[in-house]
Amino acid sequence: MRYEKIDAIFNQFHVSHYRSQVEQILDLESLYAQLANREFLTVTETLKQRLRDGATADDIKIHAFALIREAAWRVLGMRPFPVQILGGLVLHDGGVAEMKTGEGKTLVAIMPAFVNALSGQGVFIVTVNDYLAKRDAEQMGQVFAFAGLSTGLVVSGMSTAARKAAYQCDITYGTSSEFGFDYLRDHIAADLDDQVQPRRHYAIIDEADSILIDEARTPLIISGEATRDAGEYERADRFIKSLDAADYDKDEKDKVITLTETGIAKAEAFFHVDNLAAAENAALVHDIEKALYANGMMDNGVDYIIQDGKVVIVDQYTGRVMPSRQFSDGLHQAIEAKEGVAIRSEAKTLATITLQNYFRHFDKIAGMTGTAQTVAEEFRSVYHMDVIAIPTNVPIQRVDRPDQIYTTEAGKLRAVTAHVKACLEKGQPVLIGTASVSASEKLSAALCRAGIAHQVLNAKHLAEEAAIVAQAGQRGAVTISTNMAGRGTDIKLGPGVRAAGGLCVIGTERHESARVDNQLRGRAGRQGDPGESQFYLSLEDNLLKIYGGPKAEKLMAKYADYPEDEPIVGAAAARAVKAAQDFLEAKNADQRKQVLQYDDIISRQRDLIYRERQTVMESADLSDQIAAMAGDAADAIIGACVTDGRKIDTQQFIRTLSAYNIPIPQRELVQIRDIDTLRAALMQQFASLHAAHVEEFGAAIANNMERLVLLRQVDAAWVDHLTLTAQLRQGIGLRAYGQNDPIVEYSRESADLFDEMNRRIVLETIKELANLTNY
Repeated sequence: MRYEKIDAIFNQFHVSHYRSQVEQILDLESLYAQLANREFLTVTETLKQRLRDGATADDIKIHAFALIREAAWRVLGMRPFPVQILGGLVLHDGGVAEMKTGEGKTLVAIMPAFVNALSGQGVFIVTVNDYLAKRDAEQMGQVFAFAGLSTGLVVSGMSTAARKAAYQCDITYGTSSEFGFDYLRDHIAADLDDQVQPRRHYAIIDEADSILIDEARTPLIISGEATRDAGEYERADRFIKSLDAADYDKDEKDKVITLTETGIAKAEAFFHVDNLAAAENAALVHDIEKALYANGMMDNGVDYIIQDGKVVIVDQYTGRVMPSRQFSDGLHQAIEAKEGVAIRSEAKTLATITLQNYFRHFDKIAGMTGTAQTVAEEFRSVYHMDVIAIPTNVPIQRVDRPDQIYTTEAGKLRAVTAHVKACLEKGQPVLIGTASVSASEKLSAALCRAGIAHQVLNAKHLAEEAAIVAQAGQRGAVTISTNMAGRGTDIKLGPGVRAAGGLCVIGTERHESARVDNQLRGRAGRQGDPGESQFYLSLEDNLLKIYGGPKAEKLMAKYADYPEDEPIVGAAAARAVKAAQDFLEAKNADQRKQVLQYDDIISRQRDLIYRERQTVMESADLSDQIAAMAGDAADAIIGACVTDGRKIDTQQFIRTLSAYNIPIPQRELVQIRDIDTLRAALMQQFASLHAAHVEEFGAAIANNMERLVLLRQVDAAWVDHLTLTAQLRQGIGLRAYGQNDPIVEYSRESADLFDEMNRRIVLETIKELANLTNY
């Protein structure tokens, strides 16, 4: 409670601080209202010139906000309200503006975007899906164009040329995944012409808590194919399906499932191996573990769906399908074997980054969302962003009713059905939120049995999403939807709906985070509209069954004979639900923190390798770098051939040169006994080889060939490094049993792997360059 009061005082201070700036912007309204349309371009150019002359974005923001505010009125007939200006000022300062649903965040973003784009360094506006990116780019792009700035759009399926053009614009709209994947693709590109994202200056992130907090546990991964026999996945699946419940231990709370001793014995018999734990069976163990997890932990309709004969991932945060993604490390193939569909090639990680570390590459980021206060500390500690709650333009009229908790899921569904019928009788539209595809289909079936017409919006029915959501506020409409966080389409009330009580939002299950529940509630009561929200829960909901602990177990025992169709009286059930949700939120926060700690270690290595790689890409002459690598290679070759007495093992030296296929005059070299003299002789031979390549191909071609060789070795070594560090990460937690900190151990061992990777790059590059005529 103490911290909540501190946050409230902190928030009030910031809002008061911005009010004077809001007043200054409002005072300029009459001045800019007098401008002719053509004069907007002139003012924009004047603001740009002030920046070139040394002014800062803060120096010009008052006039810039006022100008683009008037432009929005001229083009769209919308002039940002004072609270929207306040939100824009928070975004300009790199904060998170918490604004309730329906407060017009799309319009808020254009003001800080305009100011920060005037420098010519580019601004990204990050949305949660391609539809919203396209909609906002088209609509707000008209305002930016009116004021003299260009707008680009990055969505899936675009060509490299189209992406490059979009990033050259002053303001670029797109999703976090598209921006992040373009960053990764740029750093595995073989040519500068294939790189599209030249700068990362300022980003405004819509639904910031969803993108920067919830999705932070799942890294972005670019994969290539790793060829394996599909029969191996199918065989592992057949084995898992032959097991009994006693053959494995399953912990749904921690999402862990392992074979018991009897399960291990059955595996050794099934696969005809003497010791499953033997090193030579590591690949088999991996296949068994993935098949076990696929069958025991991954649910059709929750984690994935089958669409057109393929396993398609369902995003747990938004309920959307992700057809272009695969579960990594063979899990996707294990699920395909489980479901009996065609098994695609397993993915091998080529590049990866978390959204946390991607957005850390920007000079400044800002965020908008309706729910951020509960994770304000995480925003501060991870992103150094303050969360400021923005007052609503008009007071909220929505009535949030207390949860109704039933003993069984069947009783809950009957209660929901009765509530929907009551709403329809008075013409009130209903939006029902569910936690998964399977839950939405179960509820849909219940409404069908009751003869209630409705629309279903889930991962299987996304094509008409915007139209379905937009119509959800019409009289008598009933809409079932999976996770409503970030749907982004306003639900406007139809004729007669206000008199009927406005939109009624019904939740059928608590989500992992209370923020997602509040996002669902926030679909009703926008801009002072009437509305209501009500959650219906049951003791059979996953949240209580898996994470409720002893409290939930006592409740289930206490109400075992309680009538199914009567809600539980008293606060004990509500407290148990809140405790389970608090536990899961804390658990997820710890997981995000751990993911970031591990990724920070790899991030430092990634930044180093990407920086060196980019230097190679941009260098017109690699001769100095190649010479330095030749020196390192000479040291490595000689180091492998020096005896304890600091003498050269001649035979080992010859074998080493042969292993690297280095065609140099060995007879002369093997007679040298002094290490320094031998190193100088090797360096001279490498220099002679380089000179011969230049003479044979010409300097430009030789440089390009050297670049391709070096990039190929860097990329191959980095891919292997990612595989090795991923394997290290999987088992590093066991170090805790030996009283060792897994993070420290991972940092140390991954650093050793990184050093070894760099040695490999040097030696393999010199090996290829010694035989450059073959490439």
